[in-house]
Amino acid sequence: MPTSPRPLTLHRLRREVQSIRSHTYRTRERAMCITTVSRPRLLSSRDSTVTKDLRVPHQSQRVVYRAASAPLRGSVLGYRAFQFHGEVPRRWFATPTGAVMMILSFDSPLTVIDSADDPRSIAATSLLGGISTSATMGVSRGPLNGISVILTPPGAYRLLKVPMTTLTNRYLDLTGFGIPELTRLVADLRGIKSWDQRFSLLDTVLASLLRGNPPGTPEVAQAWQHLRHTMGSASVNELATTAGWSRRQLERRFLEQVGVSPKSLAQVLRLEEALRLKHTKLSWADAAAGAGYHDQSHLVRAFKAMLGCVPTKCGMVPGAGDWDSPLNPLPGSNPQLLARLTGR
Repeated sequence: MPTSPRPLTLHRLRREVQSIRSHTYRTRERAMCITTVSRPRLLSSRDSTVTKDLRVPHQSQRVVYRAASAPLRGSVLGYRAFQFHGEVPRRWFATPTGAVMMILSFDSPLTVIDSADDPRSIAATSLLGGISTSATMGVSRGPLNGISVILTPPGAYRLLKVPMTTLTNRYLDLTGFGIPELTRLVADLRGIKSWDQRFSLLDTVLASLLRGNPPGTPEVAQAWQHLRHTMGSASVNELATTAGWSRRQLERRFLEQVGVSPKSLAQVLRLEEALRLKHTKLSWADAAAGAGYHDQSHLVRAFKAMLGCVPTKCGMVPGAGDWDSPLNPLPGSNPQLLARLTGR
C-alpha cells in the first residue's frame, strides 16, 4: 500500500526554502518536495476552453484553461481554473515569468515562497504577483479551488493603477489594493458552480474595471508586445527608436508600467521559452536555439544569473504538474493551447 507524503511542517518548509536559495537541489531532494504527476489527459476541447485531468497519487486534480473574451485580449492572456482535492500538502515550482498573476482561491490559502527573499513570502487566499526574475514555490495544505488570471503587465497597470514595480519579484494580498470590485468578485465566483459562468463573470467584471481606467502609454504596450512576440530578441535601441524616445525615457516608463527594464524582461522571456521548449523533450541545445539564444553557453549564463545553476545540474526545471499549477503563467505542454491563449 502506498504511503502518504510526510506532513508539511514549518521546519520542513524552511528547509525547502533554504534548498531553493542555496540552489543545491538534487534529483532525490526534488522528488520529495514537488509532486510527481502522470501524463496529463486532455478531456475536452471547445472553441476557447481546454480541460485537463491530472492523475496524481493520493489526490485528484483538474485544470480548465479558457481564453479571455476579445475585448480583454490586450490585457488578459487567459484564465486557469484549478480544482485540487485531497488533504495531501502540495508544492509547485515556478520559474521566472514575464506575466502578472492574479490568483483567486475559493477555500484554502496559498503560500508563495520567494527563493531570493524570504521576508517576501506570503500566505493568502487571493494574491497578485508581478514579473519575477527568480524562482518561487507555491504550497497548499488542503483542497485548493480557484482561478488564476494571467494578465499582461500593461493590462495589470491599467487595472491596478499602481506602479508595476510594486509587484516586481513579489506576491501581495489582493485585498490590499483597495479595489472592492475584485474583493466582491472572489465571493461571487465562489457562489457559482459552472466554470463557464465563472469565466463569463470574470470577463464582465474585468472589462468593466478596465473601461473605467485610462490605459498606460501606448508606446510601452507596443514595446512590451514586440518583446513578447520576438521572445526578447529586440534590442533596447530598436524599441526606443520605434517609440521615439531615448533609452532612458523608455526604461523609466517601462519600470513604471511593466515592472522591470526592457533588458530584464527580454532575459526572462527567453528563459521562459527555453524551459517550455525543453518541456517538449528537446535537448538543451535545441531549446536554446529555439528560444533565440546565440548558443547553449548563453542559456547556461541565463540559468546561472536567474537560478544560480547550470541547466544540466539544476533541479529547478518545472515538472509535469508544475506547468499546470496556479503560479505558472501558461502551460508548456500544449503548443496549440498556448498559441490560442496568447494570440501568438
